Amino acid sequence: MKKIIWVPILIMIFLVSFLLIDIFPARHEESKSNVKADSYLDQATGPIEELELLEVLKADRTATGEEALKVLAERVDATGYISNLILAERFEEKDEDSVGFYQKALELYDTREIQLKLADALGARGDIEEAILIYMTLIQDDRAIKAMMELGVEYSVIVNKLLEGNHNVIALQFIKKNIPNVDNDEAEILNKQYALLLARTEAYTKAIPLMEDIIELGETDDDFMWWYGRSLEGLGEKDKAIEVYKGLDKIGAYRLGLLLEEKGILEEAAIAYINSTAHISRWKGARILDDFQREEEALKVYYELAKETGSYQEDAAYRAYVLQTKLNIPVEDEVIEVLEKSPAWMMALGREYQWQLEEDMTPKLPEFLNRVKIFESNQKYEIAEIEKAIGEKYTSTAEKLGLGEWYQQQGQFYMAVRWGSRALNEVPSRKAYELTYQRPFQKEVLSAAEEFNIDPYLIWAVMREESHYRTDALSRVGAMGLMQIMPATGQDIANRLKVSYSDKDMLKAEKNIRFGAFYISLMLNMFEGDLDKALAAYNGGQGNVRRWSRTTVGETPEGFPTSITFMETRRYITKVKNSYYTYLWLYDEE
Repeated sequence: MKKIIWVPILIMIFLVSFLLIDIFPARHEESKSNVKADSYLDQATGPIEELELLEVLKADRTATGEEALKVLAERVDATGYISNLILAERFEEKDEDSVGFYQKALELYDTREIQLKLADALGARGDIEEAILIYMTLIQDDRAIKAMMELGVEYSVIVNKLLEGNHNVIALQFIKKNIPNVDNDEAEILNKQYALLLARTEAYTKAIPLMEDIIELGETDDDFMWWYGRSLEGLGEKDKAIEVYKGLDKIGAYRLGLLLEEKGILEEAAIAYINSTAHISRWKGARILDDFQREEEALKVYYELAKETGSYQEDAAYRAYVLQTKLNIPVEDEVIEVLEKSPAWMMALGREYQWQLEEDMTPKLPEFLNRVKIFESNQKYEIAEIEKAIGEKYTSTAEKLGLGEWYQQQGQFYMAVRWGSRALNEVPSRKAYELTYQRPFQKEVLSAAEEFNIDPYLIWAVMREESHYRTDALSRVGAMGLMQIMPATGQDIANRLKVSYSDKDMLKAEKNIRFGAFYISLMLNMFEGDLDKALAAYNGGQGNVRRWSRTTVGETPEGFPTSITFMETRRYITKVKNSYYTYLWLYDEE
């Protein structure tokens, strides 16, 4: 009897199970799909096998293949990147939304090509404004311009964006091609933009007649008038330009100051400079007032510049400190706060600099390097580059230190500095300092230091700032090698040392270091041990140092650094001295 009762119960359970599977087929299929996806993924036993699997999955149009791709797309490596791109293309083929996959790919590895595809995908799903924003960032690409035109973006808006990016030649070509195709209102705007572009590309003779016609119609703004002034300058009509700049108040103040200074009307030039909002202009104005011993007026400008982040902040803070001390005015805390960030400035004030140092950490070599090596050994160089870029993007501080050590061991000191600096910005450990301030080519440096009686750490400091320890470094002006020796200077040094010279010699560590050390020694002797002047001469030339030294501000040791008119040279002195004092702090006890 009991057996008879159990039979219908079992039949009922079977029927319910069958019905549930029939009612919820998606969950059942998903489970089967996941099992099959896992069987796919089990084939990926290494980087090369993963690439082979991706080729299989690219051809597989089944739900199982898609599920496997989605799993791989979550990875943070080249495999994840490629998987997202395959999925994006797959979804586009099905007329489905591919935006998310392109966005994930770009998070891993950003390229212009994929940015364009993302913008296209956004446009396809109706997010026109978002698409245009991306196209705008790619404005120099002809495909982005064509896409915006197809989306109905006004031609003048496209030209404005090209102007913002300083893509003047592209903008000129665009206007010439499209001005016949627009209505009168937009043609007027394009004509104005065309005149501006002629001025910006220094075609002043063509620009001025067009600009004057537009000015006569009253269709101008301050930017247009500024470029009209620049065009007048370009044709030598500087008095007319002065009148234009005077009418532009703050916008024209810097150019007005330059022209007045050129005419020798210095105090009037200073007032014009100070009226500008540009840091460079206000610095120039303050320096002129300083030279005319109008120190309280100059101090006011220096102090304001010291409170504003910018290229002149440190110089202005230092000069404010010097003048406040000279005038017996209490030094402002804000001035000290700027200067205490730099070893060079604190030493100049006779104060002690406090280097930040936290507990050291153990360097860790990141795992992605093994994958990069495997790709490279299989001639997959493009994939290796992608893997490397993605891996570097997501490194921890310990891994940054590991990369720095790894590059250092291979003699790639430039790359070691790069990773040491990144680690130092995150955690100021001793290891990070040692990678950021290395001592490569020790035999050559110590030999040259002894020969020319200079501190080896000064040689390393100059080397660090000149080339970041790259033997093959070449500057845009022709300086070469570790110590960035100019060919003419190299020939002069060779004559003095009575040795042979060729440009190729300057790409060899031993000779370049010896020549650089000799030149540092020569400059120190020439300027009686004044490190600021020696470094300024190394970077900006002996003649300029003598000229700066003859100014009112430059005649004193404390005033000389801010008497230098070349920003590059002022920065150079500070950077080299920052490195030099850091070397002494880091290694001198050894």
